[in-house]
Amino acid sequence: MRLVDRLLGRKREPDPAEIFRALRAQVLATGATRLGRSDSPANDEIVAALMEWNLDGTVVTLVAIADGTVSLYFSSGGGIIGAGVHEGPRKAAEAFLSSAAKHRSLFVSTTAAPLPGEGMTRFHSRTPGGDFASEARTQDLAEGRHALSPLFYAAQDVITAVRTASPSPGAG
Repeated sequence: MRLVDRLLGRKREPDPAEIFRALRAQVLATGATRLGRSDSPANDEIVAALMEWNLDGTVVTLVAIADGTVSLYFSSGGGIIGAGVHEGPRKAAEAFLSSAAKHRSLFVSTTAAPLPGEGMTRFHSRTPGGDFASEARTQDLAEGRHALSPLFYAAQDVITAVRTASPSPGAG
């Protein structure tokens, strides 16, 4: 914080990395009861799914929650929150959640949610019974050489829908 800001009682600007971590942590803590669903561990419905990939040191996090929430966060700052109010992103997110459920056998149970390393993509799903994750090389996913490629493509459809539904900066 600059001295002049301290003297004038101004608060520091929020750090984009802190905001990213806080938003991500909030999503990873989303419970089934918040969504009006059973919180029984026997309920294996996916209530939230994330796709995170590392692009040259910046992690991009796509979030789809069963209540219709759709967001996109960037570890370098910025993002799009609340895209699920638009029909296109909401429907694409439903398809992403459905694809995550279809590919559940490729996920392993986890209690951690590390960010993906360089060149990697990590999928994370949350159910009332626990969290599940899988990770693969982004290039393999993008080129259709991995069993999770259809899930990767479904996530890309969400991103396209979010970008289409969101106004460009400066538009208006």
